[in-house]
Amino acid sequence: KPAQVLSAEPTNLVANHTAIAVPTTQEQIEQIGQRQGWRVLTRKQGEGVPFSAVEFWVENRILFEFLPQEFVSQYLQTMQPEAIEK
Repeated sequence: KPAQVLSAEPTNLVANHTAIAVPTTQEQIEQIGQRQGWRVLTRKQGEGVPFSAVEFWVENRILFEFLPQEFVSQYLQTMQPEAIEK
């Protein structure tokens, strides 16, 4: 089946898949986003995602995934070759 263009309108959203460990708490990240008026969404493992992360939308258009310290060990376990092969 040939590819189809779903929308001719350009988007200003930018997503990159980076998991950045940060020395802050989930609550601190949420507070920063709230103060700036930016979207922040915490995704928890088992809710349709392989690991927990905080989606942080800079200027509501550029996505970063932050890993507070309490999420790092879970991420590292999930990203082991034997876990990925499952």
